[in-house]
Amino acid sequence: MARNYYNLNKANEKKIKLFLNTLIADNTTIVGYRNAFHSLGLCLGEILREKYRINVKNTHLVCANEDADWLATGVMKGAGIEKTNISVFWTTRKILSTDPRIEITPIFKEYNSSLEPRDHLIVVKSVISSSCVVKTQITHIVNDVKPKFIHILSPVMLQSADESLKKEFPPSIYNKFHFLAFAKDTESDENGVVLPGVGGMVYHHLGIEIKENYMPALVKKRMWPSSYDDLLFG
Repeated sequence: MARNYYNLNKANEKKIKLFLNTLIADNTTIVGYRNAFHSLGLCLGEILREKYRINVKNTHLVCANEDADWLATGVMKGAGIEKTNISVFWTTRKILSTDPRIEITPIFKEYNSSLEPRDHLIVVKSVISSSCVVKTQITHIVNDVKPKFIHILSPVMLQSADESLKKEFPPSIYNKFHFLAFAKDTESDENGVVLPGVGGMVYHHLGIEIKENYMPALVKKRMWPSSYDDLLFG
């Protein structure tokens, strides 16, 4: 297994590698895993803020329900856009063929704080392998948000995932893509799990028993703000 690093500098290299190694360590606790994702989200958000003129009024963030409370929350805090518009999607994975491997991830539930045109669409994913989930998310929302830029953020990606995702869209969409990751791994297993990636199935390490049933605290806080002020990282 080979891993190549990106977007590291003298100021952040040590801590980012520590957080990435925490995700794949056998002895990492649920709390440690959550904290590592939140910290990596902070770092991704800080880089995004430095590279682009983003603010709460020109951004819309998209994520899966299992990524909302730690990675996506970290990205929003790091970028200074905690109150930006968000969409959270619940998906289920269906394998249509094993040889060749063809899978789809239909959305069966969603939360949208607001749907309106924004210059920057930020797509946050814990790990990107087949690009299936990201493709579904972008396809579902791009006509509503009408972004000028689509930022795809993930701590870890499969080396070929960015090119695979581009092939799923016409130039009018993929020319807006900007990928931001800290590591690209060169291998995945027969089930499409990136190696070493983030240590396997994310929701299991996060302490989420059934991914499809998980309601993020981020969504609860947006829906009932006065009742859930203490649920998220400060």
